[in-house]
Amino acid sequence: MKRLFASFLFCATFGIYAQSYTFSHATNTYTELDNPILLSPDGEVWDDPDFNISFPFNFQYFGVDQGPFFSQEDLGTILYGSAGSTTPMFIPVNCDVIDLGHEIDSAQSSISYQVVGATGTRIVKVQWKNVGFYDNVLENAVPTDSMNFQVWFYEGSNRIEIRFGSSHISDPLNFFESPGPGIFLVRSFDLDLETITPSYYLYGNPASPSMELTSDLEVLIMSHLDGMPANGQTYIFTPFTEPVSDVENLALENLTVYPNPANDLINIGNSGALDILNIQVMDLAGRFVKSFDNLTESLSIGELTPGRYLVRISTHQGVTNKSFSKI
Repeated sequence: MKRLFASFLFCATFGIYAQSYTFSHATNTYTELDNPILLSPDGEVWDDPDFNISFPFNFQYFGVDQGPFFSQEDLGTILYGSAGSTTPMFIPVNCDVIDLGHEIDSAQSSISYQVVGATGTRIVKVQWKNVGFYDNVLENAVPTDSMNFQVWFYEGSNRIEIRFGSSHISDPLNFFESPGPGIFLVRSFDLDLETITPSYYLYGNPASPSMELTSDLEVLIMSHLDGMPANGQTYIFTPFTEPVSDVENLALENLTVYPNPANDLINIGNSGALDILNIQVMDLAGRFVKSFDNLTESLSIGELTPGRYLVRISTHQGVTNKSFSKI
């Protein structure tokens, strides 16, 4: 009986809401990580690094439980949230980074992480140390430009911080194609259609930038700071929830899971044509079981053991929960 009551309590704790971010900035002393775990190859030069950042705690990005962020073979600063064709992305600095010693086969740069703090207040700190810029490294026997920065992910509050260290950047236009870097929090990016759901970007004075929301990918890509943030500059993104409109609320309530009960496949009824970002299946204790990002087809549940499950449906308009029985 306790287990069943806990499951209903779990359902009730997730209302219908949309998560947004507020932005603030501060100045902190930049401190390099002490004996971190390497994400880039140990003792080897690297370009287009491929790595995963796993959280030892539940972390939500735009209100959705986030599995590992990962970098695949591209710029080295784009963190993807899903391997599917539609993915959230976090881009702390939009540029193409590479090991400073790449051309002389002598490792001089690293990407690493560290988990600090006690359970309940832990922080995952990810560090890009003395990273170079692709064109500068390939065109110069002795590269002259480099950058240091960290990203902190907070347990509980789901806050994100970007902390900048010392940098030497002779001509930002060569590396950012603008006077300063682009910084983006992308709720959802469709790689096939090249479209985004409303996402955040920073712009203006790097000492006191502003944040805006856009659903236009071209606007996002063209947005940037007016210069490089100084050593110690910290950008803080704090999530908050806001109620959705009555129309959106009704559309969320009208999302359905069918057939119910189900054996091998379930479908999501979406009569309100909401923008579904992610679907997560959990057991009655609230433990994550399965996630779906390809939402154009029926969702396979054949491998699940028989029983009752919760389905958390995250959309641009908000988040709601449904249930189904697996037979």
